[in-house]
Amino acid sequence: MAWHAYGPPSTLCWAARFPLDWSDRHYARAATGRLPLTAVERERLGDDADRFTLFG
Repeated sequence: MAWHAYGPPSTLCWAARFPLDWSDRHYARAATGRLPLTAVERERLGDDADRFTLFG
């Protein structure tokens, strides 16, 4: 299995089970902190919500 430029695949696999139906634009805005997570999004993300902001 090839590694992604940002690390081993295991560091990115949570995105494959992402529990929200976000557009690429919404995901990018939330992941960079330009759009705060709502209470519902935090609930559905569970512990992964604490990982946001993912990149800046």
